[in-house]
Amino acid sequence: MPPAASTIFQRLYKQDGTAVVDCVNKYGDKIWAFSNKYMRSRQEAEALTCEIFQDIWVYAKTKGDSPIVDDLLVKEIAVRRLYKHAWAARNVF
Repeated sequence: MPPAASTIFQRLYKQDGTAVVDCVNKYGDKIWAFSNKYMRSRQEAEALTCEIFQDIWVYAKTKGDSPIVDDLLVKEIAVRRLYKHAWAARNVF
């Protein structure tokens, strides 16, 4: 039985040079659409998109070897970042 294919997160964890490009190609449009839907301006959507990808890189660097489904994990990271963003905007003095 051949070994299971590595997920994008596992490949990011292993510092596979093509994993970043694959991640952006696979999730970039979805993350952009998500950000653009919930932010008031293009600049806020771009900032949120960048923050989500930064969170993906941090997660992959620390926990990327876990066997979690990429699609679900990306959605969870995006939603958590949106909540943080909304909470910070709400609590501005």
